[in-house]
Amino acid sequence: MKNENLIKRVVIGVIAVSALSLMTNASAAAPTGICGMEASIPRPDLNYANASGVTKNMDVLAEINFTTSTINFSITQFVFTTAGTAPTKQNVGGSATFTMKGPGLTNVTATGYTVAGQNTPLPDAYQITFDPFGLGNPTVLNVLPVNSGNTYLIQGIADRISGVCQKF
Repeated sequence: MKNENLIKRVVIGVIAVSALSLMTNASAAAPTGICGMEASIPRPDLNYANASGVTKNMDVLAEINFTTSTINFSITQFVFTTAGTAPTKQNVGGSATFTMKGPGLTNVTATGYTVAGQNTPLPDAYQITFDPFGLGNPTVLNVLPVNSGNTYLIQGIADRISGVCQKF
């Protein structure tokens, strides 16, 4: 009887410590290391029949290094030279440094958007900002760590980008 009570107390203690540990570590740690990203760039606005002299980004494959704050990327583009004809495909790539802020970004209105559109209502999300081609047109991505920080969900703020970045 005495041993049963001791075993019960030990088990209850282990459960309590585990639960407390989970509660205090609920907030995701800042992204670290390197992840490989595949992201889609949907184009519901593109009318292929009328596109002429237009180049559109369609998808991106990237390597994000959170330790060095760099991103290397390859973007598949469709180039429409003549309306009504099939586009040609080309890949462009590059490298850029980024800045990261977060987690728990502030200045969020009741609807989840700010005037500048640069923040997220997700308490564990981060944002990276970079200028992929150095033209003064920065890209801002929400980065949400999931799967114990081994996977990052990616969402573009102004750009229509959504994807997943898996650590390696």
